[in-house]
Amino acid sequence: MTARVLCSACQRELGEDFDAPGRRPCPTCGSTARTYEEHGVVAARAFVSARWKHRRPGYGKFLAMGMSGFERSVRTGRMVEKQSFFDKDTDRRYERITDVETGEVLHECDHKLTDHKGHGSAKKTKA
Repeated sequence: MTARVLCSACQRELGEDFDAPGRRPCPTCGSTARTYEEHGVVAARAFVSARWKHRRPGYGKFLAMGMSGFERSVRTGRMVEKQSFFDKDTDRRYERITDVETGEVLHECDHKLTDHKGHGSAKKTKA
């Protein structure tokens, strides 16, 4: 951040503190009114995600679904880029999770959807 004190009447930059006691008149116009300016830069990032599902008319469940975008990782608490694709027709599941800050691939898998057991709702429940 940068800050400066200006004469309010003529806008001349003065090399003094804004709250200085016994303010001297401006050397150009004689005014004692002051303007304090402070400038800073704020940066922001937007994380956009898209999800989709493909359904065949006449069938209740989806045929394929996917996601591409950003999420906060439960494990690390940091933002990750996630790409996932599930296709029942081709029996394929693909998922890749990359740390946004480091670019490190945290998880990647590409296998048959029928081999995807023991995850999510397919987990065995404790009796």
